[in-house]
Amino acid sequence: MTVASTNDIFSGHRALGLVCNSVPFAITFQKKRREYLIFTAVGRHFHSYGGTRLNLLSVSPVHNEQLTALACDSRRVYSAAGGNIYSWRRGIELKQAFTGEHASRIKFLLPFGDHIISVDESGKVVVWSKEDSKVYTTIDLSSFGGLSAMVHPNTYVNKILFASANGRMQLWNIASNKLVYEFTKFIGQQITCIEQSPAVDVVAVGLTSGRVVLHNLKVDEQLMEFVQDWGPVTAISF
Repeated sequence: MTVASTNDIFSGHRALGLVCNSVPFAITFQKKRREYLIFTAVGRHFHSYGGTRLNLLSVSPVHNEQLTALACDSRRVYSAAGGNIYSWRRGIELKQAFTGEHASRIKFLLPFGDHIISVDESGKVVVWSKEDSKVYTTIDLSSFGGLSAMVHPNTYVNKILFASANGRMQLWNIASNKLVYEFTKFIGQQITCIEQSPAVDVVAVGLTSGRVVLHNLKVDEQLMEFVQDWGPVTAISF
């Protein structure tokens, strides 16, 4: 005999069906709607959901290839299919296309002020101007060892932190196109994700071993670590 619980804190809210694939979702806060918007990839489309009721708002037009990355800022949604990037308004109105630079599939997108940064499977990094879709600069990370994550550390002006599958981390200044510093504490370990922490200079580094390490970029020291025993770290959020 079982006793029904009267606690509804963890009760189901809504079953949505198939809403995403393995491409990480993107989320942004829409001031006009006063709610978060969630964008998920499904094959050659992406879906837009309202965060309050989890209702489907729109389905994008079909892309020529399978989506490989999604990102968004306060004004636009960016989708990557093959070697091309598309900028959308309200998830359905195509505003721009960023093409002609990537010969292989794009793995990561990162809106960065007036620019958007894309990284493909070969390790080519392209910094695009959002205003005119032109290339601002490129960085060749083909010898980096398989780029696996990137993040903009808070307060680090024009700086992007790149991580590789072999444990290397490099801090680049995209304005001067120069390597600022290389972190070697994780060499030999596969980095799966990086996330900025609420503290300046500190990022969380996720590894395939299940470790999550808080690392101080300013002094290049590991502050503390957490360990999960059920598999690789696939995402981190604060």
